[in-house]
Amino acid sequence: MEHENSDFITIVGSAYYQPITDLIDRLLQENAHDPQRTSISTTENGYACATIILLITLLESFTSRIFFLNHFYSGKYKGKSSPCELIIGCFPDIDNKENLEEVLLLRNIITHNHVWHFDPVDIDHSSLKTLKTAKNIGFKPNKNYDTIVEDGKCETKRLHLPAYPTAVGVREVGITFHVVWETLCFMNKKSSSDTPLVGQTVGFRGKRIQFSQLLSLFPAFDIAIEQSAAG
Repeated sequence: MEHENSDFITIVGSAYYQPITDLIDRLLQENAHDPQRTSISTTENGYACATIILLITLLESFTSRIFFLNHFYSGKYKGKSSPCELIIGCFPDIDNKENLEEVLLLRNIITHNHVWHFDPVDIDHSSLKTLKTAKNIGFKPNKNYDTIVEDGKCETKRLHLPAYPTAVGVREVGITFHVVWETLCFMNKKSSSDTPLVGQTVGFRGKRIQFSQLLSLFPAFDIAIEQSAAG
């Protein structure tokens, strides 16, 4: 997409880099207390949920820029589209559509606090007995919920992201970060002027680094995403 560059388009975009970095730092400090733990602490859960919300908001900020450029210059997307629909509409050759749909659903689950009712006898999330799902209780998930969440399980089909917010932790942040950044890099490769990933320098543990370098703190999740794509 080629456009004139004399305009100033107001998106928050790169202003989110440092706040996300600060949340990741605190999240990893919390997780480091007991990396072998079998349950997620409320502190880890809170930082993880906040980080995921900002990561998706970062993506949506750049998506809003794409929406403006397409709507203003070409008249496309006059109706209200979801971020995923808009990205796919602009970039039909994007190859992480399913992963993108799953992390966007996770954000909705967190933001709207989808409630599940479990049997309290067994507190191990991996074998909790579900008494009522969020849909049974009356929550209205996104329209693709039934195709994304595994039937009879409380997780998504590809990335195994939890369908209830209290199970969100470091793992989910790593996966979301990888999917979001992969998407932004794809958009940037198509047009660096439409999706300018500049101003990435952030302060992290006394050093100045590039925001994208934080991905190396979540190496295992790259493998999980590759395996889901292969499957």
